[in-house]
Amino acid sequence: MARRAAGPTARRTDGFATFPGMPSGRIVLLNGPSSSGKTTLAKAVSRRLSTPWLVLPVDLFHQIRTRPSTELTDRQWHDVFHRTRAAYHRALVGAAAVGCDVLG
Repeated sequence: MARRAAGPTARRTDGFATFPGMPSGRIVLLNGPSSSGKTTLAKAVSRRLSTPWLVLPVDLFHQIRTRPSTELTDRQWHDVFHRTRAAYHRALVGAAAVGCDVLG
């Protein structure tokens, strides 16, 4: 059986795995009303940067969420929206925790 090379051991802080000696990434969060060009701006900025950045617009999370065939009440949609937004925020923090720079 081949032995794997030793690498940094992950440790857990605040629910996210981090690696000793690995710097945290940066988060740039763009804010504005729907269809104001936040995603377009994030993509344009990321093309101009000299280091790799993840572009994670909030619209992506709403687009990939499935639409159930049953009708949901306003309260149920409200809950789904808030859970989706919470998942988005955790994704941003998780990416930064492992050293990725993120435009959102």
